Amino acid sequence: MSSISAHLLSRSASCRRLGFTRLSSYISSISHLTDAESQLYFEHFDAKSRLRAQQPPCRISQGRPAPCFVRPQIHDARSSSWVALERTKVQEGLERGKLLKVVSWNIEAFGPGQAARVSAALDHLKGLFGGEPGSLVVMLQEVRRESLQAIMDTSWVQRNFVLYNVKPPESICTDIAGDSFVLRSSNGALTQSKIIAGLVGGDMNALEKSEHLFHKESDIDLSDVWEDVPAPPTPVLKPFQKDFSYGQARGNTWGYQSKSRRERKRMDKFFYTGSLETVAVHEAQDITGRLGRLGIGLKTEVGAWEFEYKGLKQSPLRRGKYVEEPQKIYFSESAVAKFPDEERRGLVHRKLNVWVSDHFGVAVGIKVL
Repeated sequence: MSSISAHLLSRSASCRRLGFTRLSSYISSISHLTDAESQLYFEHFDAKSRLRAQQPPCRISQGRPAPCFVRPQIHDARSSSWVALERTKVQEGLERGKLLKVVSWNIEAFGPGQAARVSAALDHLKGLFGGEPGSLVVMLQEVRRESLQAIMDTSWVQRNFVLYNVKPPESICTDIAGDSFVLRSSNGALTQSKIIAGLVGGDMNALEKSEHLFHKESDIDLSDVWEDVPAPPTPVLKPFQKDFSYGQARGNTWGYQSKSRRERKRMDKFFYTGSLETVAVHEAQDITGRLGRLGIGLKTEVGAWEFEYKGLKQSPLRRGKYVEEPQKIYFSESAVAKFPDEERRGLVHRKLNVWVSDHFGVAVGIKVL
């Protein structure tokens, strides 16, 4: 997540852990993990599934999080590298009352073609916000090594943004709280000011209805941007009708851009506190109240290695039984490079037209009063 304070008002920072997906019983889709790490993941996944089945989620009381110290990096054209940003080179800051645009987007770490997909995501943002986006913050979640390198190599990023940070993601067995990736506009001052306002945003993984109320607890007391303006009435659709708005009236951000059928949810949010005014960002693809969405229907072509096997299809049941049907999974070049020779047999290289992410991005404008 991210806190935007007075000293980070031109290009902001985000602290966001990387996520993990299910493992295949044949070739691991997270094969970069060691055997010990894979076992830990399985244990965590199984325990979480059992717990959710037994009781609804509840908020876990915890102390204040440890501070997240950002390490701003700016691109140096002379050396063609990312270097530490010196305060003396900062030209201007964001004045009170001036608009700061903030985008949050989970770009999905475990689909094929991470580099190609993040490049398409950045092209999409460039198309929306322009070649010189000004005071724009982009907070990306689920950034992998391949996607991080693609971000750092993008000329639009090099010209316009400061990065936090450029260190590749680490192992899940390492304490990496605070390791994150964000883009922050390059024309902002870094000063030691008193925090007068704050914004947190990202994929909140709000799966249950009760989780949409946690921010109202007295010891949290945050405002949800979605609730700043009353939501429009939800259209009533007949069973055969398709929602061509992709759940706009509900603010949904997840569940539409995946091969498997999923319950649509508002997973990605912005919360804020303090002397902030929220403003709609007109560059977004659609706007409901103060919240904009982007990346809707966005696809790109990627190259991936296909592995086909017979496995139990979870749905639908046939005569009361699960049946074995051909299943296909896909891996990136970097993942296949780590496979033993015997596991590479049977892999076929394919060109796929895939969604850039299974999440929509969200956008909001803020002004510090």
